[in-house]
Amino acid sequence: MIYNNSDIPVRVGDVARMLQVAAHTLRFWEKEFDFYLKPSRTSGLQRRYNTDSIDRLKTIHHYLKDEGYSIAGAKRLLYSTL
Repeated sequence: MIYNNSDIPVRVGDVARMLQVAAHTLRFWEKEFDFYLKPSRTSGLQRRYNTDSIDRLKTIHHYLKDEGYSIAGAKRLLYSTL
């Protein structure tokens, strides 16, 4: 279930369904874009995404899937926005 309340952290599988990508894709993006994306973790090390993290994932998704940028190209764009 996707939560609209920014106070409720969302699980990786829920965010993956929202963005229509596989959960392993989000994990890969987390490694590739570690300067830009850092989801919180539970005590059991499970990822939890807040609204800011989800917005950042949507930006990454847009650059890679909609705009057709490579990982390197998307990184350059995101570095320029920091």
